[in-house]
Amino acid sequence: MTDKPDTANNLTPIEPDAVIPAKPVSKGMQFFPPQKPGANSKRTAYIAELLSWGKVSPDNIEELENRVMKYFQFCFDNDIRISNQAMYLAMGLDRRTIEGWAKGEMGTPQQRTFGSKILQICAIYREQMMLDGGMSIIAGIFWQKNYDGMTDQPREVTEQRDPFEEVANLDELQDKYLIESGFDRTEMIKSHEQREKTVDRYEKRKKDRLRRVREAHENEEIDSDRP
Repeated sequence: MTDKPDTANNLTPIEPDAVIPAKPVSKGMQFFPPQKPGANSKRTAYIAELLSWGKVSPDNIEELENRVMKYFQFCFDNDIRISNQAMYLAMGLDRRTIEGWAKGEMGTPQQRTFGSKILQICAIYREQMMLDGGMSIIAGIFWQKNYDGMTDQPREVTEQRDPFEEVANLDELQDKYLIESGFDRTEMIKSHEQREKTVDRYEKRKKDRLRRVREAHENEEIDSDRP
C-alpha cells in the first residue's frame, strides 16, 4: 500500500496579480435586483387597488374609456408605470379579450377600435421609456416582440422570373454562355456562319419540297380534267 501525496502541503500559492476578479452582474441581468424597502408592499397595494375597482361592462365603451382615464390618474398620482396587464385588470378584462378585439377576431367595430387603441397606448408608453432611458433596450425589445407584434426576423420574398427574359433568342443565349466560358470569338463567328448556312440550306430544301408538292397537285388536277 503506497502513501498518497500530501496535496495540501504541495499546493503552489497564486500571486495576487494573477487572480482575475469576477465581473459584477449588471442590474438589468439579475433575476431579482436589489429593491428599496417597501417596494413589494407598494406593488401589492397597487394590485389590490385595481382589483377593488370591479369590472366594467365590455359593451359600454364610454365606461371603459373612463376606467382607462382613472387608471392613468392613479398611475400619475402614485408615480407608477403603465403596463398592459395592469390596464386590463383596471377594466376587469383580460389579455385575450383586448387582443381579440384589436386583431378583429371578436367584438363589435367599436370594441375592435378600442382594443387597438389600448395596445397602441401601451406601446407608445414603452417606446417613450426606451427613448428616455427608463427601460433597457433588451427589456424594451422583449416587450415589443411579445405585446406589440414587432419582429426583427428578415422576410424573404421569392420572385418568379423567366430565366430567358433577358435573352432575345437562343442565339444570344448561346453566345452568352460561350463568352462566359472563354470560347474563342473567331470560332463563335465561324459557328454562326456555319449555322446560318445550314439554316439557309434547310429553308431552301423546304421551299423545294413545297414547290414539288404544289406542282404534283396541279398535275393531278390537269389529269383529272382530261376526258
